[in-house]
Order: sequence, then C-alpha cells, then structure tokens
Amino acid sequence: MTVVKMPFPLLLSLVLSAGIAHGATHVVTPGQSIQAAINGASSGDEIVIHQGTYSEDLSVNGKGLTIRGNAGDQVEIDSLSFQNPAHAMTLSNLRIMGDLNATKENLSIQGSAIWGNLHYDSAGQANRSVKLSNLMLDGNLTTNKANLTIKKSTINGNLTAPFRTDDASNELSAIVLQSTIGQKLTCRAAKSWVLYNEVRHSYFEGTVQIVGNHFNGNSLEGIGIDVNGSQTHARIRNNRIHAYMSHSTDNIQDVFIGVRITNSAKADILNNLIYDCFDSNHGGSESRIGMGIYVESTSGTTILGNALWKCYVNGGTGSSPGNRLVWAPYSKVVFRHNFLWKSANHQGTTHHGGGVESVDNLSELNANANVFVGIGNQDFTLHASSALINAGPPDPQYNDRDGTRNDIGMYGGHNFIPDGKTTDKPIVLGLEIAPAFVPTGGTVTIESTGATVK
Repeated sequence: MTVVKMPFPLLLSLVLSAGIAHGATHVVTPGQSIQAAINGASSGDEIVIHQGTYSEDLSVNGKGLTIRGNAGDQVEIDSLSFQNPAHAMTLSNLRIMGDLNATKENLSIQGSAIWGNLHYDSAGQANRSVKLSNLMLDGNLTTNKANLTIKKSTINGNLTAPFRTDDASNELSAIVLQSTIGQKLTCRAAKSWVLYNEVRHSYFEGTVQIVGNHFNGNSLEGIGIDVNGSQTHARIRNNRIHAYMSHSTDNIQDVFIGVRITNSAKADILNNLIYDCFDSNHGGSESRIGMGIYVESTSGTTILGNALWKCYVNGGTGSSPGNRLVWAPYSKVVFRHNFLWKSANHQGTTHHGGGVESVDNLSELNANANVFVGIGNQDFTLHASSALINAGPPDPQYNDRDGTRNDIGMYGGHNFIPDGKTTDKPIVLGLEIAPAFVPTGGTVTIESTGATVK
C-alpha cells in the first residue's frame, strides 16, 4: 500500500471579516453626522448607519472601525478614507459615491458599492490583506504590497495588484474568484489563483493558476493572457479566450493575441478555446499580431488539447511573427494534440510558425465541420461526431472527469469545475501529489491546510 501525503489548500469559504473584537456600538440616523460618530469612537468600535443619504467625506485616522449599514438598507456617503488605523477596517452594506482610500491595516469589504476608485497601500506593514466580497466597484482597484482575495465582485475598471513580496520579503498571494474585471487584470503576486472570472485582458508574473475564465476582448485591441518573466510559471487551463480583433488601417503591433509567453516565462496551456484574434484589414504595418498562442521566448512551454481558429492577419504573409494559430520556437516547446481549424476565408492553411514541431495535431480545413453543438449560440459542447472527442493528450494525467481520454477544448480534462462560475461549494486552489500515480489498491492520504470548514 502506498500512502501519499500532500499539501492540499482549499478555498472552503471566504470569510471576509476582520476578526477583531467589537467594542461599543454607535448608531447613526438621518440628520446625524457619521463623522461625529467616527470622531467619538475608539478602535474596535462598530458604527451602524440607518438608511439614508449622508453627504459627508468621511475620514478615519489612527483607529480601526467596523462601519456598516443594515442588510437591505440604502446607506449612501460621498467618500471614505482610512489613514493609519490601529486595527483592521471592516465595511459592509454601504454605497460610496466617490473614492475609498485605505492604508496600513487589513481591509475587509462586503456587500457594498463604490462609484469611484479603491486604493489600498500597506504603508510598509508586513502581511496585510485586502478581502472583498460581493463588491461593485465602478472605477479601478489598486492594492500595493498586500495579499488580495476578491470573490463574486464586479470591477468595471482595471484591477492592479503590483506586488510580489511585502517590505519584510514575505511572499504575497492573490485570489480572484467568480468576479468580473471590466478592463485589465494585472497581477504580479508571488502566487495567484484566477478562477472562473470574466476578464477583458490580463498580464501575469509569478506562479499562477488560470482556470475556467472567460477572457473576452470585446472586439478591441489587447492580449487575452500575457505571461511575462523568467520567474513566472503559468498554468492556463479550460479558459475561453477570444474577440481580440479589429478592422484597422493603422500601424499596429503586439495586439490581437490570445496568449503570449515572453521573457523566458514557463507555461502549461491546456484545454483552452482560443479564437477570433485578428486584424481583418491589411492596411498599415502589422507586427506580432493575429496569433492564438505566441511564444516569444520561454524556458519551457507545453501546448496540449487546445482548440484554435480564426487567428490571422488579412493579407499577412507570416514572414515575421504573426498570422498563425500558433507561433513558437522549436526548442523548449511541446505542441501536441491540439485542434487547428481554418474557419475563415482570410485565414491561411499553414497553422503554425516559428519553428515549433507539430506532433499529432488535428488540422481541419472545412469551415463547416461539425465541431461544437452550437458555435453560433456560444455552446462549445462537443458535437456527437466531433473529431475533438478523445483526441487530446493520451497520458492518463490529462483524462476527462469520467476517466476517458482527454477531449480537446474547454471541457476536456479534470482540472476545472463545470459550474465553477456559480458554485458555492469549496473550490480547490491547488493539488500536487508525488509520485503522480498510485498503484491499484493503493491509498492516498489528503491533508487539508489553511482551510475554514463550514
């Protein structure tokens, strides 16, 4: 019998509370001043605000408070600033019409709306965290040197987490789960998990799991997933990446790309759908555009089980990087068991370039092939006669959830949750096991760490 013990971090529940003991409770009703209540409160106190509009720019200096409205109430304030609080800060059930700025201590927000921007800075304090749940933010979210957890929230602007370590050189993490990022997601955490979100475009450094997301370029310029840096390892699985496209006569470069790997980053690109990355106008100069997957430089990249189509430059020659479903160098790249489909008139019949060796990839030149159940209705379930069924990588580690060989496309393999965008059940953040296989009749012991059990 083989017994294997392994770290198994789970996201069993995102309990977004500050964890501090409350002191006194201060109640504010319409006609009273919230700022007066703040001034009279001490760290650890709670301020409960009754429904109403409070035209105040609130400032909290040197104390940590809980400020909340009652569930279902409309509590509206102008803006809010936390400066150097002595304890954690907790907000819930508020509508902030301007900006929220916070420094130094842990910040927790749930069930609230912010119509401006949210900016957090750890102010040199180590091991600080920002936790957001059911937040609607109309502007941009920026965190500086803090762990970030965001769940079931909408950020209409950019989300920027420009950190790898804090001032004490502790590695920091980011979790972005079941949320919508309307513009660019930029993450440089040492470790990050980006799971089951809606994102327009993104940039990553560090060790990152990117699973089950919908990257929708909305017919604008951009790169769906941009992976950068020699210390970066991205695992990109079961995502839908599309609509980075234009009809432009301008001189353009480094856009209309589904996934880019550059500056010696490592990546495992498995079971994704990547399509509609193109410029349909051949006017202007065009360099490094119109590619589904572009490996510019890498210390090791695998491309397995993906379905790619409609990534091209109208009239492009492919003599320089561009105008290919996959462009990658020969060395340090594995390119196997993918589906390469010519489904547009302007797309060429040569699907890859850059010297990469194509092994056991499926090539389809019939634009009307029965591949998916309803591509026009955005139903990417495989058609009963689809050539993608049981055509992905054959190694058992890639098997589908029913134990059969990997299906090419976003529903292939077992490294995702089919209802991951909507489930309230625990979501696995990471699972590593050594050795990778256990003999028949063997036993695996799973140890859960860092979990909060409901």
